[in-house]
Amino acid sequence: MKAFSRCILIGLLIVSSVSWVHAEGKRPALGWANFALKADYVVFTSSFWKDNDLENAPLIGLEGYGSVYRNLYLGGEIGFAQASGTVLSVNTELTLVPLEMNLKYVFNLSENVKLDLGGGLSYTFAEGKVVSTLITGEKQKDGAWGGQGFLNLNFTFNHFLIGANIKYQATGEILNNANLNNYRGGIQIGYMF
Repeated sequence: MKAFSRCILIGLLIVSSVSWVHAEGKRPALGWANFALKADYVVFTSSFWKDNDLENAPLIGLEGYGSVYRNLYLGGEIGFAQASGTVLSVNTELTLVPLEMNLKYVFNLSENVKLDLGGGLSYTFAEGKVVSTLITGEKQKDGAWGGQGFLNLNFTFNHFLIGANIKYQATGEILNNANLNNYRGGIQIGYMF
């Protein structure tokens, strides 16, 4: 848990510090810094998760970015997803906490419409568990490095943004030699500084 707390603190420091490196100038497309709350839906591509009735899950996330040069942003995202299923009267569970460090560029499609294109590196914490009426399996914990690419479409008004996002994330192998490769789609609402 200490490592998790440190990652969040480092991410917040990066986002808050990069916005101060700018000289006086025109405000970037999504402000000097921005934060958003995300609600996504995750679909795993590995057949292992489908075989265990864990192929998709809702994900709640928080992202923060700071402008490093004009419309180029550096930041991070953290999320939480939990899938549960049933295979032959046995309950299965998968909990994920993806941590991402991303670089994105924001295109001004119009004064109030912005398109973000980006990618980065990630580390995903995973915990799997099997529960039946006869036994409760031990929790298996693991983690995997990965990378992702994404596209966001945001509508801005005053200091607020609301939008939709899609992402593909590829990871290394984890629990039972399965990967966590996934597609995501969802919405976000945020604030720009």
